[in-house]
Amino acid sequence: MAGEARAGAERVVGVITANISLAVGALFYMGWCYTNAVYGYFRVNPLDLEIGPTEYVLRSAGTVFSSTLVFGAIVWLIVTTLPQLRLTELIPGRAVPGFVRRPLHRAAALAGDPLARQRAGLMLLLAAGALVILSVTRITDNLYLTLALTAAGVLLLTRSAGTGAYAVGLITAAACALWATGVYAKDEGTAEAHEITRGLRTRTAVVVYTTKPLALSGPGVTAERLPKGNMYAQRYQGLRLLIGRAGRYYVLPVGWRPGVNATYLLRESDSMRIEILPGS
Repeated sequence: MAGEARAGAERVVGVITANISLAVGALFYMGWCYTNAVYGYFRVNPLDLEIGPTEYVLRSAGTVFSSTLVFGAIVWLIVTTLPQLRLTELIPGRAVPGFVRRPLHRAAALAGDPLARQRAGLMLLLAAGALVILSVTRITDNLYLTLALTAAGVLLLTRSAGTGAYAVGLITAAACALWATGVYAKDEGTAEAHEITRGLRTRTAVVVYTTKPLALSGPGVTAERLPKGNMYAQRYQGLRLLIGRAGRYYVLPVGWRPGVNATYLLRESDSMRIEILPGS
């Protein structure tokens, strides 16, 4: 009896560990999608920024993660772990109120009934198919719900079909989860890029001093020739900092417009001085 309980606990721990690994991978992927959407909007390749995996995860956790994703992760954990649990044995009859115990017992019955799981999975897949048809006909478009129904449906449908089939179901569900999180992160990144564009005037200002004229132009950019005797011959103002990393500064004209104006990459050197000032 103790051996069976230990084996069951090990299975549950294995499922939870696998889900944690998937969550870390999803955070990394979301961080990359978010960063690519933000800086790709300004035609900057995030690979050129030399951002490491840890920073991608931190960017994802700090900017993209939300209560909706937490709820989705909990649902995912329940769907993948519930079949491994014996809820009726884990939860004593008097430990929880009846209105809580009854739904848990129903869920346990569903988890323990292969035919009921397959029926529920088939219904979820049919619902996902209906949403795809509605999306094609442009009646409605809910990608997140479609992917969620597909992931849950595949897991429930393949749970009792053998180890190989369930492994395929897990891979399919994981692909749906990564797809959904990637699209969500991209949408959040695009929204952040739009916010940056709207608030360019308040972003960090950049003033550039050079010994020779540069081809810096754009809405709001001014070039001023400095008096003779100065160390630098030109001063450029009206620039805003997009991001600075390791001595490289990606700057935008204060009136930058997508698809029209350029994003400039500047490197501080003996012939160029870059000043960072508060935005107006």
